[in-house]
Amino acid sequence: MPTPVVAYITSWCPDCHRARRILRELNVECVEIDIEAAPGAEAQMRAINGGLGKVPTLIIGETILVEPPDATLRGVLQDYLQGGDHTGENGA
Repeated sequence: MPTPVVAYITSWCPDCHRARRILRELNVECVEIDIEAAPGAEAQMRAINGGLGKVPTLIIGETILVEPPDATLRGVLQDYLQGGDHTGENGA
């Protein structure tokens, strides 16, 4: 089974709500980290995404997506769910 997807999010962000909707639609297990509620989470997110303060930042396997468009997020998630080797950074 693949490792869980990790999503750095905030409660108020419309892009985070959109990403959550797509994750739910595809039944993807996801660990959500609210960067405003979890101590040190924003710094951790910035370390992962090249210093960007943008949410959502998603880690899907070895792929890092920052504010991905719907089509990109769906494509990476579908490949991930099929066990594909979609690696590298995309959008960071």
